[in-house]
Amino acid sequence: MIFDDSHSTTWRTKHFVPNKEVFHLGAALAFNLINIKNNGPLKWGKQVFPILEKNQPSKDCAIMLCFGEIDIRTQVIKRARLNHSDIEHEANKIANKLISFAKMLYENFGLITFIWEPVATMSSHFNSFNASFPAVGSEQERNYATRVVSTELRKKSNE
Repeated sequence: MIFDDSHSTTWRTKHFVPNKEVFHLGAALAFNLINIKNNGPLKWGKQVFPILEKNQPSKDCAIMLCFGEIDIRTQVIKRARLNHSDIEHEANKIANKLISFAKMLYENFGLITFIWEPVATMSSHFNSFNASFPAVGSEQERNYATRVVSTELRKKSNE
């Protein structure tokens, strides 16, 4: 089972992963998956639980979370500026939310969760080509945020 934001068209093709179900969540932000403080699902996490409960996947099923690029394209740098923090801190928060949500899925459904590493690049001179696809910060900042999120995801997954 694949839960994604804007990657639905990619995952719907059969040659990538056979025997899959794709659930498009909309413009989902990893930031709004889980409340770390009380370990409860937030907006997008609350959409995943009913789908899993309704479909009752078998124990040989796995989940893949495929979102976070919007967080990197808009939220990491925006929140770093607003919170007077740095890219590393905000990117690690996104990675930790993805990992915590994967743990929550395992605890509730006994299913292994894979996380497709988010990639959020967009050439600087195309930043405002479409207001529906906002970008904050430079291409270099977004690429750096992508690397930090990916590094943290790998580190936490290995733990």
